[in-house]
Amino acid sequence: MKKKHLIRFSLLLLILVTVTSCAPEGISDKTYGFFYGIWHGICLPFAVVGKIFNMDVGIYAESNSGTWYWVGYLIGFIIIGGSGAARKKRR
Repeated sequence: MKKKHLIRFSLLLLILVTVTSCAPEGISDKTYGFFYGIWHGICLPFAVVGKIFNMDVGIYAESNSGTWYWVGYLIGFIIIGGSGAARKKRR
């Protein structure tokens, strides 16, 4: 039983490190648009966990295109938030 928990923890840690590595790092010359907003919204929960452990990850891209980036960001966040609600047990 302990081996199963160790495998789950290791897999979760690997996923956390992998996903936080794709979070935005700060100001760059590139302007991020709608589809990057979706991707950064999906990465948000993992980036927050990375921030808790003092990793140098960004929560959002500072050089974004404005409204369309944020619309994509919200859609990405809803995709992640919606997946947790779909797993709830129905009565």
